Amino acid sequence: MRIGIIGAGKVGFSLGRHFADSGLKLIGYASKSFESARKAAEFTDSAAFSDSAELVRASDLLFITVPDAAIGQVFESLVSLHENGSVDLTGKFLCHCSGSLSAHDAFGDVCRVGAQACSVHPLCAVNDRYTSHEAVAKALFTIEGDPGLIDNVRRLLEAAGNSVVSIDSKYKARYHAACSIALNLMVGLVQESIDQLIECGFSEEQALTALG
Repeated sequence: MRIGIIGAGKVGFSLGRHFADSGLKLIGYASKSFESARKAAEFTDSAAFSDSAELVRASDLLFITVPDAAIGQVFESLVSLHENGSVDLTGKFLCHCSGSLSAHDAFGDVCRVGAQACSVHPLCAVNDRYTSHEAVAKALFTIEGDPGLIDNVRRLLEAAGNSVVSIDSKYKARYHAACSIALNLMVGLVQESIDQLIECGFSEEQALTALG
């Protein structure tokens, strides 16, 4: 499948580089800023597109890697392009990478444009455009959405070397809570431990060393 990515931030950079390194057919990027798309394309040895319509026409599978609040907006812009005849979404596969939103939350009744959708979430921290692809390459991915598309995406991710778990869409919020507990709340617990050790007479450096 020819893969296109809309959104050239940390997730877009990291996912695209992982796909490219794994030998998958990454077509390139479209982004709100063409300069961002150009940099991502350069980093992944792919192409930068000046508008999303060109990228849609060149791709079979589209990853929308924008902030959660913007995923629905990007989808609706694609629907508008479909409705005015600029692109044909029929038979296209749409994915987003939000940990908290289900495919239905972001894409609604996507079948009205003849497309299929799923959410694809790498269970790892993605905090740098140029290095996080190394973590993504080792990450377990969670997928949910249209059953037919899930099978295709599972094969693609497994071909890239990742483990994959499918979950029911109704559990997406619970899944996100589980990830947040392990990542965010652990940081809070460590800080509480440091504070208590300092009260016992440790320096902050000693507390960090001891807990490490």
